[in-house]
This record gives sequence, C-alpha cells and structure tokens, in this order.
Amino acid sequence: MTSITTKLRLTSLLVAFAFVAGLAATASASVHPLSGNARYQVGDGLPIPIGFTPPPVGKVLPVPGAVISQPAGADPRALVFAGGEMKHAVVPFVIPVFALNPAVFQVLTSLGITVPLGVESLVAGGRTGAPVVHYCQGQIVTPTGDPNCLNAGAGPGVNGLMIYTKTVAQFGGAMSGRVFGGADVALFGGGSVPPCTGANCKIAMALASPNSTGTGGIGNAFGGSGMSPGAAPPSGQLTGMVTAGGLVVTATPTTLMNPGLANPASGGGGPWTTGMLTVSVTAALAGAEVFVLTGGDSRVSGVGAISLVAGSVSNRGISGPNANRGWLNLTVGSPLGALPSISGPGIAALVGLMSLAGGYAMRQRNRK
Repeated sequence: MTSITTKLRLTSLLVAFAFVAGLAATASASVHPLSGNARYQVGDGLPIPIGFTPPPVGKVLPVPGAVISQPAGADPRALVFAGGEMKHAVVPFVIPVFALNPAVFQVLTSLGITVPLGVESLVAGGRTGAPVVHYCQGQIVTPTGDPNCLNAGAGPGVNGLMIYTKTVAQFGGAMSGRVFGGADVALFGGGSVPPCTGANCKIAMALASPNSTGTGGIGNAFGGSGMSPGAAPPSGQLTGMVTAGGLVVTATPTTLMNPGLANPASGGGGPWTTGMLTVSVTAALAGAEVFVLTGGDSRVSGVGAISLVAGSVSNRGISGPNANRGWLNLTVGSPLGALPSISGPGIAALVGLMSLAGGYAMRQRNRK
C-alpha cells in the first residue's frame, strides 16, 4: 500500500511539474524563414554594392537557410536577428556615373556587405525620437531650432537634412552592417568633356576605403557617423578614352600628377523605420538631391512582407555631398517552430517542484 501511495504522490508532483512547465513556456518565440534583399544607395547613381538594378531592389541577399525569430504577441511583432543573415560577397563591378556627377567618370568597387553585425532587434517604437524628427548638423533639432537646418546638415561640411515621420507604429531601430573591400574612383581630371580620347581626356584616380564598422551611417542610431580615409592611389593621373556616360575604356599613365587624389568621406545617418523618410542635400554637384521614401508592414501574425527605410547624408573631399538611403525588403515566411521562453517566476517554480520531487523520492528510499 505504501508503494502505491508513494507512486501516486510522485505522479501528482510530476503532473504539477508538467503543468507549471507548460505555463512557464506559454510565452514563446517563433522561428521563420527569411527572404528578400537589402539596398544601399549613394545619391542618384551609386548603388552599394553597385549594379544596374533600380532601387529599392538590392544585391545584398539572405544567406541560404536564413531565419529570424519573432516573440509571440500582437502585431507588429519584433524581428530578432542572430547576426549575418544577409550578405554580399566581394565581386568587382564598374559603373559609369558622369551623367549624374560631373566630378566622377566611373566607380569600380570590390565591396562585400554583412547585415547585421550581431544580435539585433527591430521593434515597435524602436525608431527613437518624436513622431517627426528633423536631423541636421549631426543632431536632432526642432524644425525652427536651427536656422541653417534646411541648407546645412549632419556631419562635418555636409549640406543636408533628414526628416523621419511616424506613420503607424514607428517600427524599426538601429541595425548596422559592415562594408569591406575597396573602391577605385575615376575622377574627371579636366580637359575634354566625355566622350573624349587622347591627351586632353584626363582621368584622376582616387581610392575610397569604406568604414569597416558601418554602411555610411545608414541604419545607425541618430548621431552615428562614419569616416572613410580615402587614401591617394599610386596610379595618379591618366589619359585615355572615356565614353559619354563616363566609362573608362582605355587609360595610360601620365607624369602630370603622381600619386592620385584622396577623396575622404564623412557623414551621419539614422535608423531603420517603416515610416516616411525625406533626405535632402541641396549642394550635390549635379544639383539638389531630394528623396522621399516610405516603408510598410503587411505582416499578419508575423508572416508576410515588411519594408524598412533609412537615410544618411555624406560629403566627399572631391566628389561632393550626397543624400543617401537604404532599404530592407524582407518577407517573413510561415513559422518553422517555437522556442520556449521561461519567465523568472516560472523557472523558480520549476526548480522548487524539482527539489520537492527529488526530496520526496529520497525520503521514500531511505525508509525502505
């Protein structure tokens, strides 16, 4: 009879243990497959990484098998990244940009991108600041708080303004990426305007080395800034043949200038948001750049499409200032499973029941 009673009591404890464990694990995070792309854009004509696909579609793609997790709860659910879900490998690519920037013939990049760098979350209210944020002179200001705000902006010597406007949940947050590799910039060296060829078609080379801890401020917290040193290349000034668009077909070294020109860059940006963003730079060399872009979130119970946008303003020593922007175009698939999340009280209850069950079993063995 004692053995039967002992088994019944142990069974009751185990049932209680399972019940509390179930209660403690009711708050869970679901795991979802991730698809989509990311796009960074400098001014009118320079995608990062460069290519010919028009915005907002980009070449930074989720790695095979990429997943994100979302805590349970009401929409819009938070997006939790473990790090490195989206990448672009180093692939050399050249694009002519003279039609969009009269200081530059072409840009050749060998850039890789990883987004995000580590564990990051995008959440409701994660885009910090007031419903409408004016950002210039490297800080958040009221629309009338800085008389130069419409014409001068974030970062040393940068002429620009960003306005973040809340639409629904102010969903978003800071989520930085890493750019690595380098860029060779063929600058207009004077002489004949392209298309041109021969001794008067001068090409001045410059190097742009990206800041290894960011993507030009795009997606960083307000106040974040980046600096690229832009060291002078050894190739110096060249002469050659250049197409109307700026593509360098042939190039021959000349002794007119050696080494080449440094083109350092500075700037600052803002976080990702599903709201509306206006980025304006009035002194870009090809004319004022003003861009208005809007994100959106059509997920239902965490499943579906979400687009986030972010901006920055930058300035380069030779090729001038630009209004820059980025897009995260994501599709969250149906959940693959759930990750239990046990609260502090739940853990305490589980530990207590485990200790109670273990102590009761020990006493019964000692009585035998």
